[in-house]
Amino acid sequence: EKRQPLLHESLDLIGRIGAPAANWEMTGTLSDALNAAQAMGYPVALKAVASSLLHKSEEGAVAVNVAGAEELDRQWTRLRGLAADVVGVLVQKMVFSSRELIIGGKRDPSFGPVVLAGLGGIMVEVLKDARMRLAPFDIHTAMQMLRELSGARMLGRFRGMPEADVEAAAQVLVLISELMHHFPQIGELDINPIALHDKGHGAMVLDARLLLSLNC
Repeated sequence: EKRQPLLHESLDLIGRIGAPAANWEMTGTLSDALNAAQAMGYPVALKAVASSLLHKSEEGAVAVNVAGAEELDRQWTRLRGLAADVVGVLVQKMVFSSRELIIGGKRDPSFGPVVLAGLGGIMVEVLKDARMRLAPFDIHTAMQMLRELSGARMLGRFRGMPEADVEAAAQVLVLISELMHHFPQIGELDINPIALHDKGHGAMVLDARLLLSLNC
């Protein structure tokens, strides 16, 4: 179709490679959205799905902590009116965690596929705290990437919080490195954020964006 993948298509691909993602459903009508939210349980997040809304948070295309049907109705109407090309609204179960990660992938013209990992929030945006490796790589390399982060101490026991499930995050990193390695059609990939739970409780992808190299 000579277009870039939409949000639900990106999340679908991430799920197909075995990476855990928060429960979501793509909906085209308010009734569908209400039924989806009821089935997965409030609170939920709503995300407008459109090619013109790549940076959803900055463009007001996300509503979080939607706690009931009345609020969902109001936010649905707002999100559907954001752009002419909105094709639906993605309903996603709210996931709460004390720490977040980001994972990025790109295709370097000289070195090929590379994958980046960093702590979420201001750690990566302001402090540029991230590590990068050529893809593909194994779990040992993924763990090393996370341990090398300047803010890695936040992934351990920190301010009364238990240790985070770093190994679960590393497993997602390995899956993304394999995806970037095997599919040259993927020019860029952005998973932001990954909710990182306490040790033994896993990690969960909350959002994903793919950019294809359409000339492949």
